[in-house]
Amino acid sequence: MASILPSGLPEREAIEKWISNVIQVNEKFSEIAGNFQNPTVSGKFETKTLQEIYTKYTPNVDWPTLLKEYKADITGDTTVLVKCLKCFEDIFNYINQNSDLIRSYLEMGIIIYKYSYAFGTEFEGLTWNLNNEPIETYCIMRAATHFGKAADRLFLDFFLEKKTRDDIMDLILIIKEQFRQMIVSEDWIDERTKTRALKKLEIMKQYSGYFDEFMDTEGIINENQYVT
Repeated sequence: MASILPSGLPEREAIEKWISNVIQVNEKFSEIAGNFQNPTVSGKFETKTLQEIYTKYTPNVDWPTLLKEYKADITGDTTVLVKCLKCFEDIFNYINQNSDLIRSYLEMGIIIYKYSYAFGTEFEGLTWNLNNEPIETYCIMRAATHFGKAADRLFLDFFLEKKTRDDIMDLILIIKEQFRQMIVSEDWIDERTKTRALKKLEIMKQYSGYFDEFMDTEGIINENQYVT
């Protein structure tokens, strides 16, 4: 984890390594997903129950509790038709065989995704450019394309061990404080923007294991609760 996760504001080297991982993983997933379009590979539909699928591919997820929390109507015995189970198998095997790569991909992605989303354009001036595009925008785009809900509990519980999830939580708190110090110390940021950024930072919720998009951020901004 330490090899790719920064102790503070992400360094360019860490970002570039993460992007390299993103590209590598995305290319592999795209290659596998392409098999869905190939009838000689995808084959026919197979009848499976959700219980069969969950037990094999997501053994760490407490599905009954999770479905209840999401007020889902489906149960573990629901029968579904699955096409191209081989593609699912290929993705599952690739993840298992490259756990370190996937883990680094997700850990860095979660942090960049969450903080980029929360700060929005407030920090474009503090981000590096990649082909004249803010690095945060690039990272959001990559994360959202393949893992739109990168912090979703279903996803994290599947791929990350408890210790790793706890490390991510601790790291987010550390970075939150370092972002706060950075905001305060940057003289070029005008006071209104600085106040807005600090307010945003305060309402950001500590990672809890559930997908959480900070939905109230823009509401607070729109209600003009910031000092001008």
